[in-house]
Amino acid sequence: MPRIETSILVNAEIDRVFALARDIERYPEFMPDIKSVRITERTAERQVSEWVGLVQAGRVSLEMKWTEDDFWDEATHTCRWRQLKGDFQQYDGMWTFTPTETGTQMSLAIDFRYEVPLVGPLIKSLVNRLMKANAEAILAALKEQAEKPAAG
Repeated sequence: MPRIETSILVNAEIDRVFALARDIERYPEFMPDIKSVRITERTAERQVSEWVGLVQAGRVSLEMKWTEDDFWDEATHTCRWRQLKGDFQQYDGMWTFTPTETGTQMSLAIDFRYEVPLVGPLIKSLVNRLMKANAEAILAALKEQAEKPAAG
């Protein structure tokens, strides 16, 4: 099963970065790869959300749908998630947010399995590259949002 790990330094306070990452319903506003996110259940620590993402491979655009269970922990500044149902055979992972001298280290680890019948290693390699690029794009978009001056 492939695992994607990526990280980025954000020049913003950890609470700001964590709150922005947790506000997943806003993702489509500043992430072109996310078509929609809708929270269907919410408690203080847990939320269930329905996602529609877009994957671009050259001229081919593929829509991916899944429902995930997110467990947010403000005390440790982490979020674990797992797919409940959707297009992946497995999709889960963890966000970690770590304070640094200059801001916040935001890290994302994703374990996934996406099987397409009758597809060889070349396509699996492409899917892995696309997943890595998507994870890096998510972090970059959140970084850009977090580093914007506060409105007001």
